[in-house]
Amino acid sequence: MDPIAATWTAGTVLRIGRDAGVQFGGDRALTLRLVSVDDRPTYEGATWVTGYVLNAAGDATARRELYIDSTAGVRVLSRPGPTPTRRSSTKATRPQPTRPSTPRADGVNRRSARASEPVNGCAEG
Repeated sequence: MDPIAATWTAGTVLRIGRDAGVQFGGDRALTLRLVSVDDRPTYEGATWVTGYVLNAAGDATARRELYIDSTAGVRVLSRPGPTPTRRSSTKATRPQPTRPSTPRADGVNRRSARASEPVNGCAEG
């Protein structure tokens, strides 16, 4: 793999112009958000890259695999920021309080009475 391309990672945004390949000349230059850099052996300074072509608004429009001269005609526009790491909570989780059962006016515990009460006012039978 080319030493320059080895510094590119997924998420790096590149501007690929004519010097990277004749097919990118003029208005055919493109902006590419990298998905991967292939490690297949190539000619020195050349690299296979896979990524999404971005439009002027930064939206991905097409997935492309390109063979480019990574030593010329390629400008790094942005690099991905650091990946956020998930921190474990240092707080101990508290158990949720349970609601005490309240006796009904007739003295029967509400929780134990629910199982024996008729559903929708209808007694089974």
